[in-house]
Amino acid sequence: MELTKQEKDFQKLMQIWAILFLVSGIVFFGLHNVILELLDTIGGWFGMHQHLAPSVSEGTATAKASHFWMVLVLSLMATLSVLCYSIYRNPKRNHVFIVPVLISKALSTLGFLAALLIGRIAFGYLLGFLVDGTILVLTLVYYGRTDLDEELLAMVKQEFPEPIIPLWGDEAAAKQDPAPRV
Repeated sequence: MELTKQEKDFQKLMQIWAILFLVSGIVFFGLHNVILELLDTIGGWFGMHQHLAPSVSEGTATAKASHFWMVLVLSLMATLSVLCYSIYRNPKRNHVFIVPVLISKALSTLGFLAALLIGRIAFGYLLGFLVDGTILVLTLVYYGRTDLDEELLAMVKQEFPEPIIPLWGDEAAAKQDPAPRV
């Protein structure tokens, strides 16, 4: 498989993400409270006193609930790792797997931003926004430099040649060819 320089750069980035997602998922799964306490401490140095780690007063119910969510975190990170590894192994064939990676990073970036904007000024949210936002932007830039995105757009256009519902005020076209009612 012959790759362009841009595709090789993208391939290397996917290898880095595959390792990073797997290692961070395992570390966060095993040490989530320690990491949250560390983030809270660092945030305190910068005047961010909202805490993410469960307090002693919240008791064991919160700790048990956090274990539930950590299982989901681990499964998501493992899935992201496998998707990135698949792209790394064969970028030309598996580049479409970038879509769920981008969706995941976009949603987590927006989620962290929303948490910051609704008043939970916690260092962990700021760091999450910056880290996942950086991953999102780097992935978009490296993917955009390849010609693989053209193939993905062609596949989408082939699958969805015409919009079912006009989105940008094309009411005249909608009246001429209304969508069938089910």
